[in-house]
Amino acid sequence: RPQPEPCRHPGLVPDRGAAARGFPAHPRPPRPRTTRLGIAGLNPANVVWDGRVARLVDFEDAGLSDPAYELADHVEHLGSRLPGVYDATALSAAVGLDADARERMAAYRPLFGAFWRAMLLPGRGSWRRNPAGTTEAQAAHFMALVGHH
Repeated sequence: RPQPEPCRHPGLVPDRGAAARGFPAHPRPPRPRTTRLGIAGLNPANVVWDGRVARLVDFEDAGLSDPAYELADHVEHLGSRLPGVYDATALSAAVGLDADARERMAAYRPLFGAFWRAMLLPGRGSWRRNPAGTTEAQAAHFMALVGHH
């Protein structure tokens, strides 16, 4: 079990971890609307933008998916959360999500937030690839997603 001691502020990580472990059970995730092909790996490197058209690459895990789920995955990816990469509200509007899909997207986002929090624990590959403080920033971001500041 990874220990948080190497973190800049190790006291934040277990507290946020308890919230992350309890979150998926309540509230219950929405029932997906699997209506489109999704690539299940929407990090920013998988989007090629020529200034006019966006093209997606890396379909190795593709399958029938809910566009709201795919966009939640995309905006919660660590690379997508860098300043100036994406505005989640603008992106959901640009792709035409209706109110129901935007609500599902909002409900999926904490699930991906909890996933990234786990991936950033000391000893994991994402811990080693990201700058110091990323784990604590992700823990704080997750808490904001679930309404705990």
